[in-house]
Amino acid sequence: PNFSGFQFGVGYSFNTNFDQVYDFDGLEDGNMTGITAGLRYANGPLAVALTYDQVKTDDVVFNADRTLPRAVDGAGVDGDVKQWNIGASYDFEVAKLHLGFGQTRDGWIGAYGYGGGAGSAPLFADDYDANLYTVGVSAPIGAGRLMASWAMADIDDVNGFDMEKQQIYSLGYTYPLSKRTNVYAYGSYAKDLYGIDDVKSTAIGLGIRHQF
Repeated sequence: PNFSGFQFGVGYSFNTNFDQVYDFDGLEDGNMTGITAGLRYANGPLAVALTYDQVKTDDVVFNADRTLPRAVDGAGVDGDVKQWNIGASYDFEVAKLHLGFGQTRDGWIGAYGYGGGAGSAPLFADDYDANLYTVGVSAPIGAGRLMASWAMADIDDVNGFDMEKQQIYSLGYTYPLSKRTNVYAYGSYAKDLYGIDDVKSTAIGLGIRHQF
């Protein structure tokens, strides 16, 4: 519920990516447990949000195709990645400004790789740390709304490798068909993805959303 503009949420996952792995004699817990929490304040033109996430595992080995974790005593990946973010927006009516900052420590939540350092996108990696920055603006254009953002991840050097600054540029537009239904389109371009020099990514999307 909303308390004078404040809302809070919390969650726990017994295994963030797969079915829960059962314990066996002599083996550590093979699950990637996760916790998440968020606090939001929204009142008038101001909105502020704070989030915290953590994913942890002990002694897990993953198949080559990354589809199945297996608990193997003394031979697996240990990891504890933590991330927090704070964001705020203020609506000036002619435009809304969005700002965000965060940090990730010892890995990258949501990454594909489960271990290692430079040259991969590690979910778990000691000293794989980054500061995260976001600047965005949205403004009414006609009956719809134009949205633009820039985001950067300043990743610390890992094991002697010079990590690049990941940068993402995005542009989108949303148009209401009714009070509860809207259509949207967006495009996004990223360079030096996960801090790896000259790795690029492009995404585009079209969609329709209905709020019940």
